[in-house]
Amino acid sequence: MLEELFKPSVDKIISKLVEILNKCDENEIKTIILVGGYSESPYVRERIQSQFRNMRVILVDDARLAVLNGAVMMGWKPKNIIQRKSRYSYGFANKRQFRVGIDPIQLMIICDGVLCCDMIYWKMIEKGQIVEYGQTFKYEGYDITTTVEKCIERYVFLFRSTREDPHYCIEECCSEVGTIKILPPSGGWPDRWKFHLHLIVGETEFTVKYLNLNTGQEYEAQMDFL
Repeated sequence: MLEELFKPSVDKIISKLVEILNKCDENEIKTIILVGGYSESPYVRERIQSQFRNMRVILVDDARLAVLNGAVMMGWKPKNIIQRKSRYSYGFANKRQFRVGIDPIQLMIICDGVLCCDMIYWKMIEKGQIVEYGQTFKYEGYDITTTVEKCIERYVFLFRSTREDPHYCIEECCSEVGTIKILPPSGGWPDRWKFHLHLIVGETEFTVKYLNLNTGQEYEAQMDFL
């Protein structure tokens, strides 16, 4: 009766492990490490071991404390996590020339007299991509302004997506991760200026940096990676 009680949850664990291993078939994973209080159950371990007979299944010491200890170590010793596979695609909201009949009409804007498409998803990291602590992804771009926009604030938007290659930030698969507010320089924005955007991988967060190459203005923000 107890086995029947716990069987549905263990079935879901095994199903998730199968899904993960199928996606990592090129990485030659040979060991499964069990952590958490649930893993101390002999029934749980036996089910997992019987399902993955060609792999080593290891129960760590003090398994119920392993997750807590890992969280403490991650805050105490930087760079414990060398690599991780990104759960989402990440990209900045951008704009480009509007493609009539292809781009959504609600995203059409006018930039310096030219029809442009706003909220284009400019991908920096693809879902499933291996990223490393401290790795930096850089985008180099330029912006323009009109007389009426000389003194208004501008924004940098970071989005994530459950798809590998979305096209627009307004798609259902996309959600906003964070925003940086950019204040106009003294005297207002120039007609045209260059900027760099840096997306820097941390252990549980991104550092997003905006650098205005014309004025030297620099903005920085921390945004959730998980």
